[in-house]
Amino acid sequence: MGTGFRRTLRHGTLLVFALVAATVLFPAQAYAGCACGGGSEDESGSRPEVNITLRVAPADGGYVKVDGEELEDDIYVASQGDKLELEAVPAQGYRFVRWSGSVVSSENPVERECYNHKDITANFVLEKESLSQLEKSGLSVDIPDGTEALDADGNELDDVSIEVAAVHDVPTTMTVVSRVYDVLPSGATFDPPITLTFEYDQASVPAGVDENELTVAWFDEESGAWTPLKSDVNEEDGIVTADVAHFSEFCVLSPTPASGLSGTGQPTSPGFSLSQLEVSPSSVAAGEPVTVSVLAHYEGASSDGASLVVLRVDGTEVDQQQVTLPSGESAEVAFTFTPSTGGPHEIDVNGLLGGLNVISVASPLALSQAVALAQDGGSFQLEAPSQPEAPGQSSFSWLRGWPPVAVVVMGVVVVLLVLFLLLLVRQAFRRRYDM
Repeated sequence: MGTGFRRTLRHGTLLVFALVAATVLFPAQAYAGCACGGGSEDESGSRPEVNITLRVAPADGGYVKVDGEELEDDIYVASQGDKLELEAVPAQGYRFVRWSGSVVSSENPVERECYNHKDITANFVLEKESLSQLEKSGLSVDIPDGTEALDADGNELDDVSIEVAAVHDVPTTMTVVSRVYDVLPSGATFDPPITLTFEYDQASVPAGVDENELTVAWFDEESGAWTPLKSDVNEEDGIVTADVAHFSEFCVLSPTPASGLSGTGQPTSPGFSLSQLEVSPSSVAAGEPVTVSVLAHYEGASSDGASLVVLRVDGTEVDQQQVTLPSGESAEVAFTFTPSTGGPHEIDVNGLLGGLNVISVASPLALSQAVALAQDGGSFQLEAPSQPEAPGQSSFSWLRGWPPVAVVVMGVVVVLLVLFLLLLVRQAFRRRYDM
């Protein structure tokens, strides 16, 4: 028997040695015989050719020079690894804005090494398009070609700018839900009207307000009031558009419901937002306190921003706080209240929604009445979640809740472990008495 064991050990050693040799030798031989490109020269000593397709947009916007030379064809043939200098040359009345495609850059000229085929586009725009599209964070001004744009003196308009202004003169029945923009030069006129596109802060829209009621408004300096414009609201993208025939101060206004905020606080400043609503604990017994908190943040043009933060439970106002923050700062706003009725409840803080479950519990009077009834021999039973086990009764309570499949698998594993241990013991005895 000892001879058989030594033979098995010898055969196993040979098998392991063969596997190690195959792992070490064969991959090395395969790698040694692999002919990979990777940009290196082929057997003939020449480098592969790559095609560089060069385009311009629009077609008459200009052309592209490669290493200082204008191309006669749209495709430039280079050798793999060549470094090329690409220069976009605008045509009369156009200007270069950026490269796109295989090269994304606004540099001009730009240098790139070419190791594979590329498709590159030089993008140009008309010089006058610098006036046709102007954007600032939260506002886009679109002036289509052919629009008659005049300044306050009746001269052709050649420059447009956007500045962020402070909130002012907002009626108590309205709430500002965007930044206030001063679009300059003031008094400029347009025929036909141009389009302004505003981003509004959806979290600043008062609870209960239909966002389709939002409107773009301009400030009339003569009357000192905001005048609403016919506006289109896109709730999904959070934008409002309106056509205007002149420049002024503009913002997006929302009506404030009469049954909403009490009006004792300041209007919500543009850039003031609430997030991270937390209800703690989310499940509580009736009569126990609950804390509701949100994170307030202000990122606006003014030095300070303010908002009235209101807590509502099932649509009923419970508490409110006036919050003022410096620009760029955040702070936690917390409310504490004690629910008195059981069941699920909706928590609402300025449109941020959460849930609360209140568990009804028996009052001390009800419990004392139940005890008295039991002592008088009456029938009273409290439903228990589970029956206790009798003392001394064997139990596999640790298996409770396990699915049947898991119990079967566990049993099979235990049986296999026992058989394996028996086999080891048997082999040990055989080696002891046969060797």
